[in-house]
Amino acid sequence: MKKRRFCIFLSALLLIAITFVPCVNAYQASSYGTNYYDGMDTRSIAQNARSELSSMGYSSSYYLNEDADDAYNRMASDQVFFFFGHGAPGRILFKESSGDPMEAITADNPSLLKISDYSYSSLHDIALAVYLSCNSANSDATNGNLLDESESKGVDSSVGFSNYITQGQAAWWSDKFWSYLDEQYTLNGAVEWALIDVRLQYGLLNPGGIDSYVIEGDEDIIIDPAMSGS
Repeated sequence: MKKRRFCIFLSALLLIAITFVPCVNAYQASSYGTNYYDGMDTRSIAQNARSELSSMGYSSSYYLNEDADDAYNRMASDQVFFFFGHGAPGRILFKESSGDPMEAITADNPSLLKISDYSYSSLHDIALAVYLSCNSANSDATNGNLLDESESKGVDSSVGFSNYITQGQAAWWSDKFWSYLDEQYTLNGAVEWALIDVRLQYGLLNPGGIDSYVIEGDEDIIIDPAMSGS
């Protein structure tokens, strides 16, 4: 009788352990939105992205008006990184576009937070990084190139834009993009179909710069169900 009770007790402990393992090992997704002084407000879009990523199985969080250094320090623990806000070649700008060293993440600016400071392959757990900002796919002599630097540190796939993008089209694209990924579209498929939706909403000749997207890395990656970079 005692032996049977002991076996039942061990089985119960095993079930508890199985229950808690997925929580400990949950894949992390971070979405960033900011309310800028110039009227640009991307907070609701970051929240929408967070919801879709949560639906995919990620331990998903959104951060509003976040400090750049907090986002930077969190990157190495992310499986998905999403930023929607002001940017320029080689950098994304948090809170304000003043260029304050604590408010920007760059690819390789020696005076600012820079992805190049991460050791080789230290971002290999990131399956997807999306830099939804103006000229985020372009290179700068001082700031470097966000997509190239991300790939060099181990990011599987990243998305940026080589032109100015308008807020309305970018917001519409983002909502559709994450929704398609949640339906298990490939990265390239989600980008393309979301662009089609933008054209249907705003006009074929008015994509608002979204058609300047650039994908670096694996275009066929599917991030649903939740996964880590390879």
